[in-house]
Amino acid sequence: MTSPRPAEVSSATPRPVQVSSAALRLAGAWLAVLALLGVVAVVLVAWLVRDWPSDEDYPLRMGFILGSSVACSLTAVIAWRAAAPNRPRAGIMTFAIGALALIVILLPAVAVLLPWAGLYGLDLYAVGSATRFPWSLAIVVPAALMVFGTVRRWCATGDAAAVRRRTRIATATTLVILAPIVALVAVDAAQPACGWGRVCVATAGISFDLPDRWSRTAPESNELYAAVAGNEQTRFVIEDGARAIRDAGGTVPTDIDGVAARVPPLVEGGGGLFGRNTDVSTQHVELPVGPGVRVSYTNTTAFFLTSNQTTISHWFFIDGRLVVLEYMQAFGEGTPSSPSSDPRELTDLLESLRPL
Repeated sequence: MTSPRPAEVSSATPRPVQVSSAALRLAGAWLAVLALLGVVAVVLVAWLVRDWPSDEDYPLRMGFILGSSVACSLTAVIAWRAAAPNRPRAGIMTFAIGALALIVILLPAVAVLLPWAGLYGLDLYAVGSATRFPWSLAIVVPAALMVFGTVRRWCATGDAAAVRRRTRIATATTLVILAPIVALVAVDAAQPACGWGRVCVATAGISFDLPDRWSRTAPESNELYAAVAGNEQTRFVIEDGARAIRDAGGTVPTDIDGVAARVPPLVEGGGGLFGRNTDVSTQHVELPVGPGVRVSYTNTTAFFLTSNQTTISHWFFIDGRLVVLEYMQAFGEGTPSSPSSDPRELTDLLESLRPL
């Protein structure tokens, strides 16, 4: 009787599988290139701009670029170390940095997709502004590679069958990460072209430059867009003009002359239960998006206290749709200024109007 050959016994023993570190090395190389580009940009700007510019945001921008370059270089070193065997601490740090970067970049965009702005009226431009596409892809790609690379290395241990099974788990995890990224890129690509730094409101069909020290805020249910000044005493909103007229009890006109005849009587008859509108003024204006009507007035509300507010609205048609821009300034119990002329910031905003 012959004994089994050693080769037959050893063939049943699982052999460890070496897992590729290509994803982590690619992430490290990607971040190293970004860091190098940032340093080159800082050096070029410092060399081209010999005198210190008067722009007060210049040092902040330069510091942000330089700080981002340093952060990218440090992360590149960590990712490269995580690609080497027996570096568990570097792997944990790489996974944490990649996951955090994805959360920070994707969370604002996902929040825009949820109520109040999402599902019940998605603003396509809000997604793009929240994620800063395509610039954020420079960070999203290496972050996804870092998460995928570390998860795959942790899962792919043991024999060949276990490696295949756990690699499928890592692949599924990566697809879950990439799915919202692809969706957001698709949403961003579907938007009409909008200049860098401009505000685009697809539901109104216009774009414009928001004045300095102004910021977007949550619109009310009847508003398409809303922004406030730094002191929050001044508010700028965009509304559907047809809806505003119907809500006031009027019929919607089909041309600018009809708007000029229809809107002032509605304003004069408005003001609310304890308020009244005075100093109503109407004039035809020419805007960069076409002819319009300017309506201004002062609202005074008196109950226990008296509150004053001036409103300057511009009405115009975009592709057959009536749009109204309202600039409102609250004065409380103070004396309101005359709304007969546009403030400089409103003039600049109106001059920057462009159709999409």
